[in-house]
Amino acid sequence: MDVRIYLLDLKNLRQQELLDEFLAAAPLRVDEERRRKAEKIRNPRGRAVSLGAGLLLQRAVADFEGGDLGVHDFGSMPPTALSEELCAPEIFQLSVRELMDRVKEPIGLGYRYGELGKPYFKNVPLYFNLSHSGDFVLCTVSKQEIGADIQKIGKSEVMRTAERFFAEGELVALQTCRSAKERTELFYRLWSKKEAYGKLTGKGIAEAISENMQCKTEVEWLTFEVPEGYAAAVCQKKFAISQKRGYREGKI
Repeated sequence: MDVRIYLLDLKNLRQQELLDEFLAAAPLRVDEERRRKAEKIRNPRGRAVSLGAGLLLQRAVADFEGGDLGVHDFGSMPPTALSEELCAPEIFQLSVRELMDRVKEPIGLGYRYGELGKPYFKNVPLYFNLSHSGDFVLCTVSKQEIGADIQKIGKSEVMRTAERFFAEGELVALQTCRSAKERTELFYRLWSKKEAYGKLTGKGIAEAISENMQCKTEVEWLTFEVPEGYAAAVCQKKFAISQKRGYREGKI
């Protein structure tokens, strides 16, 4: 395994009955920290998103149990980054029902946090990244550092934002689009890449927003089918280098 991508479709939770059923059952199937986080979210939809992310993490870790990966205590260090070649990602698109049918009992996951707040598993030798927008939650897991983001494509004028923040090469690409629809879709693809890259480095989008994502030769962008009306990006460094990082305890 190099990368696995899990995409949860929450559209069915627009039905109040199904949302209530999910909010009652899901907290019993996620780890304690994710459950505590979800309990603090008053908005039912936001709470469902948080629980959905927790269920995807449960599914991702469970998929590797029984192989060469188990749940152990790895102390204060994250998994070691590998320098092996990246393979095509495995993609799993799930409905809420499919995910609930698969995740029955929670695995006791623990978390540690980088100096700038990036979360890592404490007791599983995998890196992970989470993102959500609209009706979808995106979860990626890998044996190397990873960044991921999903964005629902909006209808607002995008050039004002691009002219303020984007790199010159990105502006040129946007200006040469043949239609407003094409321009908007490209804007969101670039934005999701900036978000994913910032999450890969752990420095956030503030460090990436003015950089040209079309020229990021030190990372590999992993392609996969994205739901209609959305843009998404997943990236890893082409040559990962093992390094120690500081951690602080906290909450996802």
